[in-house]
Amino acid sequence: MSTLLALRAPFAQLPSGLIGLVLFTLLACWGAWALASTRGFQRGAETLLMWTVLLAGHIMTVTLFVGAALQSLDAGTLTVVNAMLVVAEVGYARLPAPRARARQARESVRRALGYMPRNVLRHPATLALAAMVAVQYTVRALMGARLPLRDWDGLAYHLNGPDNWLFNHAIGHTPQNLFSDVYPLGQGLLTAWTGAFLGSYQGLWAVQFLFSTMLLLATACLALRCGARPAHAVFAGLGMLAVPIVFLQTDTAYVDVANAATCMATLAVLFTIQPQEVASYSALRARMFALGVSAGCAASVKTAGLLVVAVAAVAGIVQLVRCWPAPDRAPQLGGGLRQAIVVACAGLAPICALSAFWYARTWSTYGSPFWPVAMWGFPGMGPVETIIIGANEPLELREQPALVMKLLITWFSDVVPHTYRYDQALGGFGAVWPLLLLPAVLVAAWLGVRRRLPTAVPLLVLAISIISFANPAPWWSRFTIPLVGLGFICLAVLLGMTSMRWLRLALPAVAVGLIGMSMFQASGQPNVAVADGKGGWDNLSFRETASLTLKGKNPGELVWPAAAYRGLDSLPQGSIVGVTGLGSNVEQPYTHVYASDNFTRRLEVLGAQSSPAALLQRAKARSVRYVFLQAKGPDVALSAQVARDRRHFRRLHLEPSPSETVYEIGLFNPPKCPGGARLRLVPPERADRVVRIDGTVRDGCGAPYRDALVEIWVSFANGSVWEGGTLLASRAVAADAKATFELPPDTRERRVFLRTGSGGYLPPAASNTVLIPGRPGPQ
Repeated sequence: MSTLLALRAPFAQLPSGLIGLVLFTLLACWGAWALASTRGFQRGAETLLMWTVLLAGHIMTVTLFVGAALQSLDAGTLTVVNAMLVVAEVGYARLPAPRARARQARESVRRALGYMPRNVLRHPATLALAAMVAVQYTVRALMGARLPLRDWDGLAYHLNGPDNWLFNHAIGHTPQNLFSDVYPLGQGLLTAWTGAFLGSYQGLWAVQFLFSTMLLLATACLALRCGARPAHAVFAGLGMLAVPIVFLQTDTAYVDVANAATCMATLAVLFTIQPQEVASYSALRARMFALGVSAGCAASVKTAGLLVVAVAAVAGIVQLVRCWPAPDRAPQLGGGLRQAIVVACAGLAPICALSAFWYARTWSTYGSPFWPVAMWGFPGMGPVETIIIGANEPLELREQPALVMKLLITWFSDVVPHTYRYDQALGGFGAVWPLLLLPAVLVAAWLGVRRRLPTAVPLLVLAISIISFANPAPWWSRFTIPLVGLGFICLAVLLGMTSMRWLRLALPAVAVGLIGMSMFQASGQPNVAVADGKGGWDNLSFRETASLTLKGKNPGELVWPAAAYRGLDSLPQGSIVGVTGLGSNVEQPYTHVYASDNFTRRLEVLGAQSSPAALLQRAKARSVRYVFLQAKGPDVALSAQVARDRRHFRRLHLEPSPSETVYEIGLFNPPKCPGGARLRLVPPERADRVVRIDGTVRDGCGAPYRDALVEIWVSFANGSVWEGGTLLASRAVAADAKATFELPPDTRERRVFLRTGSGGYLPPAASNTVLIPGRPGPQ
């Protein structure tokens, strides 16, 4: 008994949400494995790949059904529906035909996992690459679990959907940001799955790791299909995870890795539809279902995934014609229109189940499934180059009209050391791409055309080229991640066909050296900023970030931008907060910071308002209790009017204070606070220094007279300040209630007078005077 209690003690301290997430995700893994093992893949790596794809599809299906159909998105309902789907999947796998395929799949996976350590340990370059990847992703996992999210697109719109769903316990529209409401949010479903159990986004890194694993396996499977040796295929898969634009996104909410992984997985499944592997009608149907799930995941993650759906549709029809029964195989496969319809539905059904909801919702609301982009004959606000790309194109590329020059500039920019970002616009693949992988692609394509390589190689080059170069920004590395995967696959194929042993050893070593150089550069600036104590933020180095992540007691309270809005946690749970607009927000472009990390607040965008009365009316209509007004931009005039309406707006002084002014909306009895001004003289250290004067203007309640105009007058006379007084300057009171002035040194004695309010010869609303002694003259 004492032994059992000792074993249970560490687990007793784990949060129940984490335990639930792990247990029910493992349950989903069981169901996905049961279904993946029945797909009839010959290679163990392909079965493992299908496992990751079906796991993603399983969780997407459960979360979408619970949130959109049942309108009950919480951990309890997710648990019940998840268990029901797992029972169905496991029950299907127990049928006679699927059970036979599952037995073969388990054996092939067992062999593949047995070969894996040997393929890594026997090749020093692969072992070194595996160690680099393991260290990098361990660090990224710790950062993702310990630090709040900091990526631009994630905080601006990727998290808005899950924020709303988990607050409302239902999947609906997301009006806070247009892109949140029109983009497919398949990855957001997995984010909501982790959030429903954990009550936060600390598990988002695990979602990215799922797609990273899928990307590794898909690259390795394609390399094997193209004729690469298993050891070289492992090297290719690991190389994909070592690309800067890939691992830098693993602790963000970006969807580019998921898009690349699902696209590569779709191509990998497509290449398995071969006549010699489809021995029965049920096997063909199982393979088409696998293709449909992969393509459906791709289309649900990002609109760009429709490119791979189109490629898979065309190539899939060709493969079906090749695999359709010859006369001597007719008894095994069957024939006729009915069978063709069933096989087609096996591929189309999962695509529609996983992705149709997003495009149908956007179409019914905005009149186009691709809104706001005008494409394929559907209306929109403009072409994708204007709506999506726009100012994101670097200046170095805008000056180049030719696409070839743009590609060469962005690819070869990685040869020169520079700082990497998760949304890298110039470069992003690392130096290994232009110096080694791009030549490998060109050589492999040439050899493939000359039929000196398997037919799969030129076909893969064609498919990935279409997917990469058909998008509107082929120069942007995060949009063309499959392209670098093609480079690793071609390198793996060429390594297997060369007879020169020294070349088989030298090329991987060179690749590891180039990858290590880029990985070191990309890890130096981990996109973590903390307060510098002067009102600004300092970017931390990798070492400082590691120290904060590992040793910091509450690192989430220090990292920007979450730290700047930590004061909002003092608001009551269930609060609805409002802003006038985000498009013109000059100080804070993010949306997620207004909602809480534990989904206890919701943001409403109220739109521009002309007066406090209009703001009050709109806020009450949206059930908004707290409103944020910007210190700069369009809110300046409205903020000054709201500050005077103390009957309906009460200013809150949150700690720490965000950049906006926060008002509570209600019906208040404001105290009558007399005006007052206090003048503080900061004496110089030496008499010949500039004299700094801070005027602090507050009301009798201690609140700043924000935006009040303060005048400074100076007089050298002994009488009243008006006798020979001169108005030197006027300045608006800042958010901290201060108006700061600086006076040059003078040998004469000066009387300085500060005033605010009224004007002309009328008495000021507040004033104060200070006497400044003169500077000593020369001896």
